[in-house]
Amino acid sequence: MIAPKKILICRWARLGDVILSEPATRQARAFFPDASISFLVDQRYDAIAQMMPSVDEVIPVDRIAWRDRNHLTSVVEIIRSTNALRRKQFDLFVDLQSFHESQLLALWSRARWRLAFKHPDRNHWGFCFNLPDVTEDKSLPLGEMFRQVVGSLSSSPLRPVIKDLPEDSSRGADFHEEMSPRSVPVLCVPASEDAAASELWSASGLKKVSRVFGMQISAPALARMWPLANYLDFAKRLIDVASRKGQSAGIACFADAKESSWCEQLRTLARSKGIPLLISFTGSLFSWAALMKRCTALVSNDTGPLHLSAAVGTPTLGLYGADYLDHYRPHGQNCRFLRKNALSDLAPQEVLETFLKMMDPAR
Repeated sequence: MIAPKKILICRWARLGDVILSEPATRQARAFFPDASISFLVDQRYDAIAQMMPSVDEVIPVDRIAWRDRNHLTSVVEIIRSTNALRRKQFDLFVDLQSFHESQLLALWSRARWRLAFKHPDRNHWGFCFNLPDVTEDKSLPLGEMFRQVVGSLSSSPLRPVIKDLPEDSSRGADFHEEMSPRSVPVLCVPASEDAAASELWSASGLKKVSRVFGMQISAPALARMWPLANYLDFAKRLIDVASRKGQSAGIACFADAKESSWCEQLRTLARSKGIPLLISFTGSLFSWAALMKRCTALVSNDTGPLHLSAAVGTPTLGLYGADYLDHYRPHGQNCRFLRKNALSDLAPQEVLETFLKMMDPAR
């Protein structure tokens, strides 16, 4: 039996896809429990890989610099990175990125075994690999697709040992256990970040309420953003429902700095209703993970932080436009989604009703 001692998994972009690669790391750990598993990732997202329990080493790269620097400088930097990988003497290289750069890195790493995730609509350099490729199937969830890439090793010469991993059910101290069922977190927030989030939670007054409604309002493109006016309408309706039921509630809003003026409208609403509010602008992924996992439930546009919320165990509602929904929807116990070709057609009342069902499955 050939068992790799050192494994490198490569997925450096985008945020949501890096998060959804976590099942591949778990599968690798289950197959090769004694191996050292490294994860090669864009330095913007190295916090995600650091929160993956199955990863022993995170190798961050500045891929944006590779792309944007002058050609000669980029080539020198790529050669330097490749030489560093060679010195680590990996036995198995798993390319989940499927870019030409990552394919060449696999070849130049001189790993004995090289396995690829193959995009059917991209030019694939098969000569860089020596194990059968696994072609992307967009009818499957992306996380499951990534897991199947590593799962294909079950019929390879590596002959993995199957060993189940214990589930990690650790949570912070500020969860409301009487709320709806939560998924077991697949990302583990460092204790120091958890403590810092607990202080923010307390300072904002959210520790005093029984339910905290999360909203992630940013998106990389307008077509993937539910109108901010709809979010405000949704927040009003949600607060009114909690008030009628006699429930103490608060809001945690996750936003980009460009939404700061809209956040002032939300702040005015919270003051008028007498409820606590925490607004966290884009920054540390550790911080957002620690804060999101304290939410009773969270609603989000189709973007990376949606998957971050689901990955820390929070019931998450994704709002989608025209996209490969089966491939990119949120995953986790009690995670749901709504879809309209034009997100502006998605009514706040419809979002509210689905959100309430997530918090009260028997409703």
